[in-house]
Amino acid sequence: MVNIKSLTLTRKPSLRIASILLLAATATACFSSGLILSAFAQPNSESSVETRDRVRNANTPAETRRSEQNSVWAALWELLKSKRNEPALTSRGNVCEITPGLLGEKNVIWSDRPLFIWQGTVPSLEIRLYSPFSPDRKQELLWSQTVTAQSQTAKFQSVKYTGEALQPGKIYDWELVVPSSRRQRFTFQVMESQERNDIASELGELETQLKTAKATVEEIALQRANYFAQRGLWSDALQEIYSVKNPSPTLTRNTQEILSYLCEPSDS
Repeated sequence: MVNIKSLTLTRKPSLRIASILLLAATATACFSSGLILSAFAQPNSESSVETRDRVRNANTPAETRRSEQNSVWAALWELLKSKRNEPALTSRGNVCEITPGLLGEKNVIWSDRPLFIWQGTVPSLEIRLYSPFSPDRKQELLWSQTVTAQSQTAKFQSVKYTGEALQPGKIYDWELVVPSSRRQRFTFQVMESQERNDIASELGELETQLKTAKATVEEIALQRANYFAQRGLWSDALQEIYSVKNPSPTLTRNTQEILSYLCEPSDS
């Protein structure tokens, strides 16, 4: 019988993530950014009116917006490298699991088709997702995918769940099964329906306004990521960043730096 899972994580890089986002918000304010806004680190949820206000000045020239984004990233990392107080995520040999459900105070996610992200390459591994927890029955294997060495072409790997939509409010387990390595399961909960729907509505409104302002796909993804980040939904924020099919070199570089920061201990 599987023990009841706690929704509070045993490893919490949330303070470190929060510092990333707080620094991003500070840098954003300094550069008066139009699209990369201070919503990055606000602790409270915003209203629909506030969401509209956040994109009121989004209709700025594309060149200016790119310059602002670059300035934000540059300021972010200049400040971030001086702040390294929290331990990295735990690694098992060459593998460090990152998402879903490992980056917040509670392991709740909005997406019903989560993205699995990890660092490391091994000859082969298997992603396994287990059915919702119930004290009355054993969890069953719900979905799995094998990742071969040939498909592991980068330092950070990602695979999106491709099964049926997960159920709102339900708790799931997942693991990366690596040969000759101890097994460890992680737990996340899909957000309840009402809250999921409210967020979907606000995101739809935000995206409509950004498209009207002629924002790029990448700018929209970053703004959606900001929206999730302000609510402590770090797994969903990273999933939004990963949704950009043709990311700019800046987005790719800074995403990899954030992931490295999560998994790799500091030299100090």
